[in-house]
Formats: sequence, structure tokens, C-alpha cells
Amino acid sequence: MTGDLERARAVAEDGLRAPDPGFYLFYLRALVLYRESQKLWAAAASSLDEAIKKNPGFAPSYFLRGKIRMQQGALDAALDDFIAAVRIDPTYSLPYYKMTQIFEQQGDRERTEKARQKFTDLGSLREEEVLARQAQNQLLQLAR
Repeated sequence: MTGDLERARAVAEDGLRAPDPGFYLFYLRALVLYRESQKLWAAAASSLDEAIKKNPGFAPSYFLRGKIRMQQGALDAALDDFIAAVRIDPTYSLPYYKMTQIFEQQGDRERTEKARQKFTDLGSLREEEVLARQAQNQLLQLAR
């Protein structure tokens, strides 16, 4: 995600031209668009909507869409996405970190502390580490 984003985008978009592309290509495209430019966030969110339609049980799609919504100021919609992500994967720590930020902005000390504690309890892996683990898991599943 720190390399050639234009090339990564081209590869993902080329893969999406195949008949019935898998959800993960939509997710990867969204991830690249998100990292590439704020101007592409609408397209990234649209790609995430497709990923979620194809696989509503993949928590990272909700997390990334929540990040986009949060950065656009749609805190309630972002919170819904973060809650959906942890409902799907209760061990996914990153949504709790973002929930902490939202609750803090809303002045909700109790919910802020609960989310912060849950994030700490689950382990505060860096986002890149979580993304790498998720990608490996998806590739292993596809190879089977």
C-alpha cells in the first residue's frame, strides 16, 4: 500500500473486468483508491458497497467504509460501519480505535473509555499489520 498505487489500481480494475469478480478485488480497489487520493473516496465507497454486497461477512470492508465516512464527517454512519465490523469479527481491534475517536468527539466519556479498553484488550496492532494478515488469509482461502 506504499508502493505504486497507480499500478495496483490498474491491476485491480483489470481484474474487475472478469466475469463475476470476487468481493476481494472490489475491496482491494477501494483500498487503493482510498490511499491514492481523497478525491477518489466516493469511488472507493462505491467499490466497498459492491464488496459488501458480494460478501457481507468481511469486516474490513465495513471498517474502510467507516473510515471514509468518518473523515467525511458522517459520524453516525461511520459508527454503524464500525459496529458492523466488530459484530462480524469481535477480535478486530481497529474499529474500536475509531469508535473511541467518535465517542470522544461526541463527548461520551463512558463509551470512549469502553471502546478504548476493548481496543487495548484486543491488542493494538498497526493497521498495516492487520491488512497484511487479512490479505494472507484471503489468498490462502482462494488457493484452496
